[in-house]
Amino acid sequence: MRLVRVLGGLLATCVLVVAEVPQDFRYRIEVLATDIPRPMELEVAPDGRVFYNDYYGRLKIFRPETREIVEAGKLTVFEEQENGFLGFAVDRDFEESQFIYLFYSPVDYVGQRLSRFKMSGDLLDLSSETMVLEFAEQRRRCCHHAGSVEFAPDGCLLISTGDNTFPGADTGGYAPIDERPDQFPIDAQKSSANTHDLRGKILRIRPLLDGSYEIPDGNLFPKDGSGGRPEIFVMGCRNPWRMSVDQETGIVYWGEVGPDAGGDSERGPRGYDEINQA
Repeated sequence: MRLVRVLGGLLATCVLVVAEVPQDFRYRIEVLATDIPRPMELEVAPDGRVFYNDYYGRLKIFRPETREIVEAGKLTVFEEQENGFLGFAVDRDFEESQFIYLFYSPVDYVGQRLSRFKMSGDLLDLSSETMVLEFAEQRRRCCHHAGSVEFAPDGCLLISTGDNTFPGADTGGYAPIDERPDQFPIDAQKSSANTHDLRGKILRIRPLLDGSYEIPDGNLFPKDGSGGRPEIFVMGCRNPWRMSVDQETGIVYWGEVGPDAGGDSERGPRGYDEINQA
């Protein structure tokens, strides 16, 4: 009899829980902006403004109080081979500093650049650019530049970088290793497998007020650069295209675009995308 009463009580509890499930009409889709050419990242500022960028260099702002979209500014970027305006992050002290960090492919340097700018209201002050970090790449052949930028809860800034390697050619979409002379565009040993190269990595730095940065504790290599670049937090990446940092735990999650191998073969399994954490 006691068992029946217990089961009856549990059943009543379950019925009560089911009855309290909220109705789905509490949620609705509302279109805020359309016709965005190749949007890349989105950040919500502390005052509620929604910042977003596109591949071609534009930084735009959606103002929720007026539902107006304004163009904050436009970078001049190299747009070929998956290069462009790749990502950005607003400063953790944005209300006070008005700093914003942009990661893009400049036309005056063959590589990628992370720069700090200052916002003036809704305008990006292009004259305020302070270059924080840049690294060279090859632009002889496509691809893989990643380019997601995120702040961690401890104030560190993380930047994802691609292996800058052409995925096809004689490798057939499998591991891009080619040691023949002058074949470095299709050999990822130059980048993601190279401890002294910033490509094919997730970098982790702590920005300073003067526009420079310091190396936080916990990266892969010693701060003196022995063994590898001290900015490296994760290495061996192919194209960590988009990244997110859990603001409670500091855990980093990124989407890894997988190899182009279209099927299983004697060379190995087909390519698969991954979701990773560190």
